[in-house]
Amino acid sequence: MAGLAFLLAGFAITYFYGQKGVINLEVGKINSLKIDSNASDGADQSATGLGLAITLDSLRIHPYTPEYEINLWKKETTSSHAKSSSGTSSTSLVGVFPMEPMKITKIDTTDLRFRLKEFYPNFQFSYQYPSVRDTIKPRAPGITLELKTKEGLPIVTLRSDQPKKHLLGDIVSLGASLEFYWNIPIDSVKEIAVNNVKGVNKIVFSGADTTIYFLLEDSISTQPLNENVFYTLPGQDSTGFTVLFCYPDVALLKAVPSSKGNEMTNPVAHVEIWKEGGNAIDAFLYPETRGRKGGDFEIPASDYKLGLSVNKEKAKKHCDCTISVQKDSSVKSDILTIVSGKPVMYHGYRFSPVECSDRFPGGVIMEIGYMPGRTPIIIGLLLTGIALLLFLSKRFQANQGQKA
Repeated sequence: MAGLAFLLAGFAITYFYGQKGVINLEVGKINSLKIDSNASDGADQSATGLGLAITLDSLRIHPYTPEYEINLWKKETTSSHAKSSSGTSSTSLVGVFPMEPMKITKIDTTDLRFRLKEFYPNFQFSYQYPSVRDTIKPRAPGITLELKTKEGLPIVTLRSDQPKKHLLGDIVSLGASLEFYWNIPIDSVKEIAVNNVKGVNKIVFSGADTTIYFLLEDSISTQPLNENVFYTLPGQDSTGFTVLFCYPDVALLKAVPSSKGNEMTNPVAHVEIWKEGGNAIDAFLYPETRGRKGGDFEIPASDYKLGLSVNKEKAKKHCDCTISVQKDSSVKSDILTIVSGKPVMYHGYRFSPVECSDRFPGGVIMEIGYMPGRTPIIIGLLLTGIALLLFLSKRFQANQGQKA
């Protein structure tokens, strides 16, 4: 009974006097904390209310391969008055599901279903085109290129059947603008060179006779147009382009989802969604990354959407940080070290990392809870455990006596 009394007292003290909140910490940023959640009794708390001044001194995230999970969200429609004033509705997390390919999952209480069809660690589209092209009429000729620049590897398609779609200015620091024609005589190429702005390089593709014209400075040079060959610009060995396909009709070009290696660079989940007894629709989900919002998919004719995110519980195990905690300005700060995302206690406060980010300048979302009833709860658990062991011991001795 004593153990139960301590437990009840501890829970009661924590319920009425405990505090709990979430703060956003940034490395090197002092007094920039704000409590985002409420205390257990429903009252708003602030950094001052917690009685602590906290600074994130250092953050280290060990290299690891992140694990992803699918999130199911539901729109929570606000009241008509609230909606009219804000014009928005909130969403709540309904469920989190592991990345298990082809496992069918029911969406809440609806007749909707979804399954992970494929996960691509480094998503890209692979392009396919019929190998025999001599018999294909040039209805909508085009060329698909992979550019290699310091800004990345963008894939572009130029088409000669639509106005200005055959042109691409030097918007990706390639060092030359691009033009594509299915048929262009050499005289027309020379005319382009004469009218070209001085100091601007230009590359002209001729699809029918598979020729590339390099209009550089005051010269014109040619190379045969071959697919899957990397062409460099003069003096720039690491900058250039690869012709993926040059084709007479763009309608026959197919883009197929694929992964460029197994490195977790551009993770995308291919998900199928359907209503029971109906046809499936495809959705491609990708997580929030630096400078890019996550690609959630709103399921048509429903209040639900699917998203892709990092498993935060497993990710925070790779996070180490140190924080300075000061109860008031008259005392020296105490240094707390958090290793592998494990919570630490400080004068009744529990510091638990929720999420770590290495985005500049680096930050940690920290949950801080104050449990004034923690000691009675621990005592109550110990007393209850001792009482249970004594009870089981007496029960065992009684059973042994009966057998004797």
